[in-house]
Amino acid sequence: MYALSNFPYLSEKSLKQIKRKGIPIILNQNGVYFSGWYGSGWQYKNKKMEPAYKLADYVFWQSEFCKISADKFLGKRNLPGEILFNAVDLTKFVPIKKTNNLFTFLTTGIFTDSMIYRLVATIKGFHLFNKIQTDSALIIAGPMGNEAKRKLIDLMRLLNIQDRIKLIGAYSQNSAPTLYGEADAYITMKYMDASPNVVIEAMACGLPIIHSATGGTPELVGLNSGIGLPLEESWERRPYAPEPFAISEAMHFVLANRDRLSLNARLRAVEKFDLHKWIHRHEEVFLNYVN
Repeated sequence: MYALSNFPYLSEKSLKQIKRKGIPIILNQNGVYFSGWYGSGWQYKNKKMEPAYKLADYVFWQSEFCKISADKFLGKRNLPGEILFNAVDLTKFVPIKKTNNLFTFLTTGIFTDSMIYRLVATIKGFHLFNKIQTDSALIIAGPMGNEAKRKLIDLMRLLNIQDRIKLIGAYSQNSAPTLYGEADAYITMKYMDASPNVVIEAMACGLPIIHSATGGTPELVGLNSGIGLPLEESWERRPYAPEPFAISEAMHFVLANRDRLSLNARLRAVEKFDLHKWIHRHEEVFLNYVN
């Protein structure tokens, strides 16, 4: 049985019955819940996730951060496992030559009211950058609540930068490679993100990554495929983002080093995030337990 940590459908009783029948349980472990970002009820959510983590014969952790957080909040395991980053189809997510001359940053996500802190910081940082680098643009893609959208539009008007920022709303997975192809760099200021797929998709498309150097994101990006902005990590505090000035400086760094960082991002994606290698490693582990 292959289980996913963020979809804990089976009860502890069911999992134990599966174990008694001698059926191996392999778990793919993403992040966990903690008070800072989830608020009240985080203990209950972890309690639902805990049995599969404790009973699984083998665990694939999506990052070292995923392992650290699972051990902390779900309890340490004595059974085997390994770190295995998520993967993408490298024949679908590829670098595409841009059709415009504006140096363009892209950020994506599901932007609820509690998540717009990352967009506010990004817009303010881009505003400082655009004062010097006027031939630049920012694309914000992904579903957004009405209140969050109103606040961002008000901010853009206040900064008089609305003509340089494009809000495109939700997009399909099939259109994602084309969306990445419109940008020169990807930016994510999400705090304590466990293992963001959008980062590895962007890297596969040759985009350097500007990121909050918290959670599992720095493991994905590495040292030569972008720039991380350090923040103090905390399980308790509300999510926050780097200062706009630091974001602007990171944007200038990426602009000056775009070709080198872009090449490194694609090479790292080929080395670390190849879907075929990911499937092959699962096959090896599955066969080992079936045999």
